[in-house]
Amino acid sequence: MTKDLTPKFSLISAEEEIFIPEASDLSQLVGGQSLNQPVVVNQGHLQSPDFVSGFSGWQIKADGTAEFQTVIAGAYVQIFVQTGIPTSLHINDIWYDSDDGNKPYRAAIAGADQITAGEWELISNPTEWADVGDGATTKPANSADVTVNNPQLVNWLTSNIRIDTIFETAGRFCTTAGGTGSAVFGNNGAMLQPGATATSYARMLLYTTNYVFYNEPIFSCVLSLFNKGTLDGRFAVGLGDITVDGSGFTEVDSSNFCGFYLKKAGGAVTLAIFQQKDDDTYDFENDVSVVNNGDILELFMKIKSTGITYYYRRNGGALTTIDTLTTGNPHGKVESAIYFANTNMGDASNFQVQLKSVSYEK
Repeated sequence: MTKDLTPKFSLISAEEEIFIPEASDLSQLVGGQSLNQPVVVNQGHLQSPDFVSGFSGWQIKADGTAEFQTVIAGAYVQIFVQTGIPTSLHINDIWYDSDDGNKPYRAAIAGADQITAGEWELISNPTEWADVGDGATTKPANSADVTVNNPQLVNWLTSNIRIDTIFETAGRFCTTAGGTGSAVFGNNGAMLQPGATATSYARMLLYTTNYVFYNEPIFSCVLSLFNKGTLDGRFAVGLGDITVDGSGFTEVDSSNFCGFYLKKAGGAVTLAIFQQKDDDTYDFENDVSVVNNGDILELFMKIKSTGITYYYRRNGGALTTIDTLTTGNPHGKVESAIYFANTNMGDASNFQVQLKSVSYEK
C-alpha cells in the first residue's frame, strides 16, 4: 500500500511544534535523517528546529521540495554592515558596526549575537604603528606617524648612514643670511660670518636624513676661530635646527637641536654646549673653555636615548669629556639637518668662524 506523503499545510495559519515519533515513512523526504524529534511547521514549511537559511538543518516546502543546509567552517562568510548586532550565519562572518566608525568584528561561532569572547570578537585594528603586534592582521592608516610611534622601525630604516664634507662646494648647503652675513667657500673650508654691519647673520643647513637623532648617531666638526672681533656674538653648530637672526638665537618651543656654540661677550670667546626638545625643555653648560683667534677645535657628540655626551679637543690636545646632558634630549624627534649659524647679536662687529670638516654617522 502506497502512502501519500505530499505535505499539506493549507490549514496551518501559525507556527506550531509537532512531534513525529516514527520517521521510517518520511525518511525519503529528508535524506534519511531521523525525525524522532520535534519539527516546526512555519508558514507552509516543515523544518528541523536548527534550520537557519544558509546555516544548517533541513526544511520541506509546501511544494514538496526539500532543502538541506550544512555548515563548513570557514568555507564562506556573510558580511554585515549595520548598527545593531547581527546574528552570524557562519563561523568567520564579518560585521562592520556602522555607528562606531565601521569597527570590524568576526564571528567565532555560527549564531553569534553578542559582543563577547567566543561570539562576535573585535578584530585587532591598530591606529598607530606602535600598536601593531606579532599577530596583527591589519595595518594603521598611511597617515599614522611611524616615526614617533615606532622608533625601533625608524632606527632600522635609517641605520648605516655616513656623511662627510670638507666644504668643497656651496651648492650642497642651504644658506640664508641677513645684513652683511655670508658663507664664503675656499681652499680651507667655509668661512661663516655675520659681517661688521649691526644685526647681521648667516646660517647654513646640510640636509641629511629626516631622523638625525635616531639610532645613536655620532657627530663631529672641526673648526677654527679665525677672527673673533669685538663686542658680542654667537656661533653654533650641531644637529637639528635653531632659529637665528641678526639679534641672536631664539628659543622656539617647537625646535629640536643639540650642539656646541661659541659665546662672544665683549670680545672674549668661550665654548659652550646646549640642547632642546620641542616640549620646551632645555639644557646647557657654559664656559667650557676659552677660545682665542687661531684656535682649532675638534667637537664630538654621541646621541643616546639616555642623554647626549659632548667632547672636545683644542689645538691637538687631549680629548676632554665636557658632560652628558639628559634634560631636553631631542632623541626620537624628527629633524633633518646639520646646522651652522653665526650672528653678531645686533652689534657692528664681525665674528669669523672657519669650518674645516664635519662628519655624521650612525
